[in-house]
Amino acid sequence: MFTAFPRRIDTMAALKVAYRAVGSGHISGRPRLSTVIEYTLRPKPAEYDTLLGQYIRLADDIADNDLSVRLLMVAGDAEQRVIRSIGVYGTPEGADVGAVASFHQNVRERLEVDIERSALELIHMHARKLAPA
Repeated sequence: MFTAFPRRIDTMAALKVAYRAVGSGHISGRPRLSTVIEYTLRPKPAEYDTLLGQYIRLADDIADNDLSVRLLMVAGDAEQRVIRSIGVYGTPEGADVGAVASFHQNVRERLEVDIERSALELIHMHARKLAPA
């Protein structure tokens, strides 16, 4: 199972930046905070670890090069064969869909189904300071 955690992040600082990323638009009189983009990947059997490693590299590349990224998390479950990324972006369009589309083309044979994408508006966020492990 893939267990590497390639970077240490200051979670509270990232969440504070995401929370302050106020954009345009309103819902019920509230200011628009950010856009949340979720991608779901469903690897074929025996492809989970390989695909997870490739996807983490893609997520790191997007986080390093896309200035609209406020917070980016990758989560997964090998038993259920599911990998999800949840990104908070300061722009309405969110993630660089071109990079994800290119990635999708390169890993299509490793997937059970096409990558699923959902875009939501961040309405509320609450986080506690995480103690070091």
